[in-house]
Amino acid sequence: MARTFLLLLLKLVISVCLLNVVAAIDDECKHNTFNVTGNHMQFIKEVANAEFAINGMFKGLHCCAKGYRSIEWLKDNQPYPWQSASSGLILYPESVNQTIYTQRVTPEDAGNYTCIVRNDTDYYVHTITLKVYDKAPDEPQLTYVSEDTEVSVGHDLRLFCEAFVGALDHLPDAYNDAYWARILSNGTEVRDKHTQKVSREDEQCAGALLNIQEVTADTFGRYVCVIKKPGKDIRQYVRVTERACVEYLSPSSTSFTHLVFWALVTIVMLCVTSFVLYKRFGLKLRVKFKDRFGNLEHNDGKNVDVLIAYTAPDKTFTLETLLPTLERTFNYACESHELPRNISLWAPDLLEAAKKSRRLVAVLSPESVQGQWDPPTLYEALKQLNSLNAQFTCVMMADAPKNTNETKNDLGETFVSLFKQIVHVQWTGVEHNEQFWLTLRLYLPPKQVYSDEASNAKRLNRTEDELV
Repeated sequence: MARTFLLLLLKLVISVCLLNVVAAIDDECKHNTFNVTGNHMQFIKEVANAEFAINGMFKGLHCCAKGYRSIEWLKDNQPYPWQSASSGLILYPESVNQTIYTQRVTPEDAGNYTCIVRNDTDYYVHTITLKVYDKAPDEPQLTYVSEDTEVSVGHDLRLFCEAFVGALDHLPDAYNDAYWARILSNGTEVRDKHTQKVSREDEQCAGALLNIQEVTADTFGRYVCVIKKPGKDIRQYVRVTERACVEYLSPSSTSFTHLVFWALVTIVMLCVTSFVLYKRFGLKLRVKFKDRFGNLEHNDGKNVDVLIAYTAPDKTFTLETLLPTLERTFNYACESHELPRNISLWAPDLLEAAKKSRRLVAVLSPESVQGQWDPPTLYEALKQLNSLNAQFTCVMMADAPKNTNETKNDLGETFVSLFKQIVHVQWTGVEHNEQFWLTLRLYLPPKQVYSDEASNAKRLNRTEDELV
């Protein structure tokens, strides 16, 4: 009985410790963040340039961001995951890859850790240098401090500094402190009332955050961040200056006012006219420009302009509408290939035919995936097809699933993120829909011109093959 009680008590203690660790990791990218708006990608709090740890203690590294598609971690230019001899830090999945951590840091974990934050168009790279000590250094080790900054009157000011100070468990009467102070003209330091002490990792890292809303003229000047531990302290100085404003001519005269008014009217009219013309003729002009000036892909060792992949349920649409229109109306050299019902066999089944084709067009409908028109099934289908040809276009016979609530896979992808990367054209069910054909042709090779005799011979050969 006593042994069972001790085991239960031990499990409870371990669970509480793990919960505390998880809470500390999970909260790091939620507290003291920037006042950010919009969905564009950016860091949401200051990212340390250097980190420090004590051998055998817990350690976490963070790249807190928003609006990203994926975060990749590297140590000394080697991508995650790392061998245990190189680094024991692992991803914390609940933070969506923003955090890596280890319960017990070792000297082998020291090095340069780089996080690469990406979305569909941009990426940010930040490197954190981790040093591991056998015991806490005598002086606080600076991890981050704001640079000299300019700010306009009425805007917000944010200053942050932090240092590794180590744990003080063995000194019950000792404490760490961190704050921002304003330096007056006579050199006196006055602790700012807006300062807020922050800490993490059981107060091994101590910092100070200064947030001033609606800056006034009295705000400008010199500030000092003071981080103290028993017997030692560091001081970091920052200057806050007023952002220079550009002086413009006063629009007081009537003639200048009229000039500005008519200039704005002209700009608006030009914008509206350009928008209307683009919506009406832009796509057609882009296709004509591509066909007229694009490089003809003759000498690439391929004899097929467009390989059309489809499954049995879409055979009628493919062979009676899509393929004949591309061949007879737009003079593309086309081939068709019927896919097996098993999605996992699509890539190997299409491989040889895709090598001989300049473009791959695939027809996808709910029936082609056996009615499983859901993100996981469509992700697998698109991944199979996209791996065959970088210039892949998908003809969607139905609307893609919306409002999907997916978790990123090991590649940092979801169906939505993959779908955005792939060219897709929506079939409207109207055979003579000019918008559909123009959009599809925009991503096909520059228009190839064949003689009627060659075109008829090609269609005849394909018909004979289908009959066989």
